[in-house]
Amino acid sequence: MKKEKDPAFLMYPQAFMEGTFFMTDEQVGKYIKLLCLQHQLGHLTDKQMAKLLTDTDAEVFDKFRKDEAGKWYNVKLDQEIEKRVRYSEYQSELANRRWNKDAKASTNDKAKRIPKDKPNECMRTKDEDINKESLSTIETNTPNHLFTQETLVPVHDSLDDLYNDLN
Repeated sequence: MKKEKDPAFLMYPQAFMEGTFFMTDEQVGKYIKLLCLQHQLGHLTDKQMAKLLTDTDAEVFDKFRKDEAGKWYNVKLDQEIEKRVRYSEYQSELANRRWNKDAKASTNDKAKRIPKDKPNECMRTKDEDINKESLSTIETNTPNHLFTQETLVPVHDSLDDLYNDLN
């Protein structure tokens, strides 16, 4: 199964405001675009950076560093992306552990509760359900799950009776 791209990254407003305070609104917009591009595409090429930045955008340009491959990236964003990846993997691992534990426990519980020579012993037949007049009972394979409710008794035997009662 192909892993989906993370649709978001954390942004810390106080740090962002402090880091962009002396930028113009246009520079802030370029900076945000570059961060979004880095998040979606990875580290950026010189050509990608040049499409947005001009010589007057030194403040924005200073927010990025070059990696070993000669591509540009924002250090803080790289750290946040990596943190999110690790957190997501950790949560997935926990879910898989719970799933496997629950699946094993469920299998073991069923094996304990249902006699192997009589697998349907815990289930009632339709005839038994029909013969119950005061209760309609539904049972599952496990005796611990017994649900009951009162039987619904029809007030009218037919639509004609209902129509006659209404008139």
